[in-house]
Amino acid sequence: MTPYNYSERIVPKPILPETAREVSGTPSNTNFAYATNFHLTIPKVSEAVYFCTEVVFPEFSCDAIRLPARFAPTLKFYGNKINHGDMTVKFIVNENYSNYRQVESWFKSTLVWEDFFRTGDDFRQLSNVGHLLILSNKKNPIARFVLNGLFVTNLTNIEYNSALTDTPVATATATFQFSTYDLGTL
Repeated sequence: MTPYNYSERIVPKPILPETAREVSGTPSNTNFAYATNFHLTIPKVSEAVYFCTEVVFPEFSCDAIRLPARFAPTLKFYGNKINHGDMTVKFIVNENYSNYRQVESWFKSTLVWEDFFRTGDDFRQLSNVGHLLILSNKKNPIARFVLNGLFVTNLTNIEYNSALTDTPVATATATFQFSTYDLGTL
């Protein structure tokens, strides 16, 4: 039997963080994200997007799966389907209403099924791809949401009131549905 040689023993090296910042837990970017730093692009309604003042990006959720147990509380596990809500876009209506009409015509074109099937067009005319760019504090793009299968599902009314003392601008809100979205960094 050969004696064990301690000098030949392999000792694993400790894994050290690359910088002291990783040890302290301090993030590399401590700037806050401002809710005013965004740019929305939807080619089918480019005029409405130009006057866009607010975008509410939807939440997403996953329902838990509940399994009954005989003599114990119900067991809960994470689900297998992610649900997301609607995206709403608020925009200022311009003086000749061309941007409102642009959203309205896209909305109406998704509802005319007889004309759709008569012309032989495909489903790509009903939906679109949109991009929501997130900008840094210096207004440089840092992230992008790509919205696939985007289509409008609701267009709100425009309120008129001559009794107001201020002169508010006319606004409308469009609600969009989409199939999927991807968040990527630039």
